[in-house]
Amino acid sequence: MTAMDKSLTVVVPAFNEEQNILSAIENVKGALEGMDWEIIVVNDGSSDQTGSLAEKKAKTDARVRVVHNEKNLGYGHAFQRGVGLATRSYIGIFPGDNDMSAKSLLDLVENIGDADMITAYMSDSKRRPWGRRCLSRLFVFLLSVLFGLPLKYYNGPFICRRGLLQSLAIKSEGLTALAECKIRLLKMGCTYKEIRFDHTGRQAGRSSALRWKSIKQTLRNVAILFKDIYLTPRVLQQEPGRSTWKNALKQ
Repeated sequence: MTAMDKSLTVVVPAFNEEQNILSAIENVKGALEGMDWEIIVVNDGSSDQTGSLAEKKAKTDARVRVVHNEKNLGYGHAFQRGVGLATRSYIGIFPGDNDMSAKSLLDLVENIGDADMITAYMSDSKRRPWGRRCLSRLFVFLLSVLFGLPLKYYNGPFICRRGLLQSLAIKSEGLTALAECKIRLLKMGCTYKEIRFDHTGRQAGRSSALRWKSIKQTLRNVAILFKDIYLTPRVLQQEPGRSTWKNALKQ
């Protein structure tokens, strides 16, 4: 599959990222040169200039779209809204805090077609604070044990066929949404390829991942996902779902 055969929607969830959003958009645009693409920035109820800055950028390029949540609904809701609005053959994600390199996105793009889902894991996590690294490793271990999957990283960026991703009903409010997508897709039989990506670290502002509220939210979301997959198997196995799955593979 050549670059001209690929089409990609990149969802950029953003909450109070006025110092990062423009560079994030430019990084995405630079990585997608030579292919059919669109960027959907989901301004998740920001109280700063994130939304207005993104709107100004959109006025200079029709391929950049901006939607606004009236209040902050969480990363998962923002991502799911962008997924629902996507129109290209594949959907990817890029962080609004711009803590991923453009080259890493390009690496994901170059592997489109090798599997239903191309997902990435950090090549070097040393740029993250020690506490964040420990929590991340614990999270990977917990999910691997609970769901019996061999992924090296669950919350990293990924690209997936649009039909597959739009067939999911994501329940996670926060960053766990990315892990939930991958787990549901793999449990449904989605093929995948895992590659390295470069975590550059956010250039401005602070992450909320280490807040107790975020940790409790993550544990709650994991419990819901476990219940759906193991205690309510019809969520994945009912016949209408199988039909939807087959149709999604064709998109």
